[in-house]
Amino acid sequence: VFSKLKDYTSRQQEIYDKIKSMKDSGMSYKDITKYLNNNNILTHTGKRWGVSGNSVHSVLKKNIERQRKLKILDKEYEIVWSRIKIKYEIK
Repeated sequence: VFSKLKDYTSRQQEIYDKIKSMKDSGMSYKDITKYLNNNNILTHTGKRWGVSGNSVHSVLKKNIERQRKLKILDKEYEIVWSRIKIKYEIK
């Protein structure tokens, strides 16, 4: 269903934690973006943050999706065997 998820690098985790903390304290995405850019805190790929705040929002959104996928991957699933019948029709 999902390919193996790579672990966050320490840099990615550091950026996520910083953004999460700032958002939890009530800052808007644009304010967080301004703070990160003004303090030369680059994205995990070494770029500046987009001014709209969308890239900051994306970091939080992608982490939620990642956690959901990890939950699915960590779950034990019961194997169910059943019979299958294949029928061919020639028209």
